[in-house]
Amino acid sequence: MSSTISKQEVPSIPPKIGQRFKLTVYCVAIVGGLLFGYNTGIIAGAIPYISAYFNLEGWALGWAVGCMLIGCAVGSLIAGVLADKFGRSKILIACAVFFVVTGLAAIVSQQLYAFTWSRIIGGLGVGAIALLSPLYLSELAPPSLKGTLIASYQSAIITGILLAYFSCSSLYGTGPNNWSWMLASQLAFPVLFGLLVYRLPEMPYDAVKGIVVSTKHDGKVFFKMEPIPFKDLFSPPYSQLLFIGILVAVCQQVTGINVVLYYAPLIFKELGADAAVAFRQTIFIGVITLAAAVVIIFVADKMNRKNVMLCGISLMGGLLAILAVCFRNGYVFGSFLFLLLYVAAFSCTLGTVTWLYLTEIFPGIIRGRAMSIAILALWLADFAVSASFPAMNKYMGMPVTLLCYLTICIIFTLLIYIKVQETKDHSAGGTSKPV
Repeated sequence: MSSTISKQEVPSIPPKIGQRFKLTVYCVAIVGGLLFGYNTGIIAGAIPYISAYFNLEGWALGWAVGCMLIGCAVGSLIAGVLADKFGRSKILIACAVFFVVTGLAAIVSQQLYAFTWSRIIGGLGVGAIALLSPLYLSELAPPSLKGTLIASYQSAIITGILLAYFSCSSLYGTGPNNWSWMLASQLAFPVLFGLLVYRLPEMPYDAVKGIVVSTKHDGKVFFKMEPIPFKDLFSPPYSQLLFIGILVAVCQQVTGINVVLYYAPLIFKELGADAAVAFRQTIFIGVITLAAAVVIIFVADKMNRKNVMLCGISLMGGLLAILAVCFRNGYVFGSFLFLLLYVAAFSCTLGTVTWLYLTEIFPGIIRGRAMSIAILALWLADFAVSASFPAMNKYMGMPVTLLCYLTICIIFTLLIYIKVQETKDHSAGGTSKPV
């Protein structure tokens, strides 16, 4: 594959500044993961009360829960372009402002349309952070630590979800409008995030001149990139890589994992648990998910990416089949146990390796824009699964719904086996080539 990348000598960043810059970016990325996770998890605890307050069920409930993901999709698509043009720290500060303003708007919303619009606009910030945080980490991390740092970002997301579950549980008995207090609790994270980003030195990037500075672990900088037209992403040879990236991104969502993360309290209530017990069981789901994500940190850099994907989606498919039987026959303990195994399987496979793979599959010359498109596809898949679940569960029942996700898992297992190429040993620096 011919490349338009040419090396050019650029003044080195002084070692102290380079290390401070990298440390600050790591902190921003991790807090961004916490913010991402908290905003994802807080809706799970608020769902029973929002559905009662706005009289929602079926497709209407699915829309109220999933509408934020439309904003996430748009945010991920435009974040890369805007960050290249205006600077990454400026876009991240804008994300923090989005979170604060839309969080306040969601709290005081008395009409469903106002509530949903506030979540959609807030999703712009979530989508941008979901793109920029792993992208930052992948650009700054030495190859030997890239997997560990991306796994740490995934762990931060899960930690945010778990903190949201704890917050919802603690606010359970505060009255019929407790959902507004649950949403209010998320405002602390964007304030912290904004303060951190404000101190972030701007990424050494000049989009006008086409110069991208990438920092190695020794503080040196390198690479000059001549940008390619956006439309060239959809033509060979880049279109092949873009297809693979979209396939991997969508695969993470169509397993149905966010059905558990968003609707866990409702699922446990369907198994016969009262609201208080359902919240405690949801917290346990978060604990197991985080434990699995932490374990994978220590082996992330040694993982064969494709094999982990195949192992993860196959294991999750098998567990979905068992869960369908458990729900069909009313096995409460079995349903709870295998839900724990299901989320643990996701957390230590697809949950981590997807973000890592997306930073590796694309050459540096197209990485930002190609990741924007792949993560756009991820959010749209998340929306399709999350928004459709209440109606599927209402009209088809939980066992059949789970079997639908199992069927999708089987299809994507075959697609990954046939189409996905390994990136572990030959793309740490962004040198992936189409097969």
